[in-house]
Amino acid sequence: MKQWEDDGSQSAAAAAAAAAAAGEAAGAAAAAGAAATEAAAEADEEEAEEIDAEEIEKTNLYLQGLLWNLQMYIGGICCDNFFYFPFASPPSLLALKHTVHTHKRKAAAAAAAAAAEAAAAATDATAAEAGAGEGKAAEAAAAAETPSPPPLPSSQSSPSATAAAAAAAAAAAAAAVSVPLSSPPPIPECLYTAALLPRASLVALEARERQWGAPRGPPGGAPLSQLLLQARVLLEAVAAATAAAAAAKGKEKEQETAAAASTAAARAAETGGPPGGPPSRSCCCRLGYC
Repeated sequence: MKQWEDDGSQSAAAAAAAAAAAGEAAGAAAAAGAAATEAAAEADEEEAEEIDAEEIEKTNLYLQGLLWNLQMYIGGICCDNFFYFPFASPPSLLALKHTVHTHKRKAAAAAAAAAAEAAAAATDATAAEAGAGEGKAAEAAAAAETPSPPPLPSSQSSPSATAAAAAAAAAAAAAAVSVPLSSPPPIPECLYTAALLPRASLVALEARERQWGAPRGPPGGAPLSQLLLQARVLLEAVAAATAAAAAAKGKEKEQETAAAASTAAARAAETGGPPGGPPSRSCCCRLGYC
């Protein structure tokens, strides 16, 4: 009577079962993430009903400029590289919150989709390996019936190695997903909220920080509030420069309008009437209509 031998099909079946279980778990996680994303999307849609397209555009530009100016300021780069906000007033906190939540939700959805795709690819690869193992097992069984010596057990990947490879592929795919360059990256909500606080609130925060002590700063210091005050000074300078540029542009438009009006008046005086109106009497006489 023949003794039972592991010809590789058992390990392949175990690997396929483990991969299928991992795929089901990934699918359940993706479904839960999709439900959470859908709920967040509904909340964002409710907020978006109160925000118009111009406010969204203003918010995107404001976030890009704020991030750029903070990087320029922290890095100590020349002030000529600062971004100047082309609007007269900053966006509302509701628009800022809606924009940041939207970008966070898009990034999370893209990462979840990439992870699910990588898990599905790993499951397909494991199933293909299992099919190949079953084919080799059938060949081995057919060869065992002949007088030739039985083949050696084929080497198969263990379930733990397959699961580790699938997890590594999912992590690499999630790391490769990035937010498009046209949209600002997600930032902490406290950053722009603190930057939009009035100066009196920042001064009060500095006094309280000096009184209670900073968690990682020198005794009696206030590094956080000092940084926020410096950011407030920077934003005020940018706002002043933007207002000056807007005023200069408005004055230039007024001058252009006045020049166009004077030119039209001069032409009307030359022709004896407004531009595009009926010809004067002298013109009719010259043309023989009198």
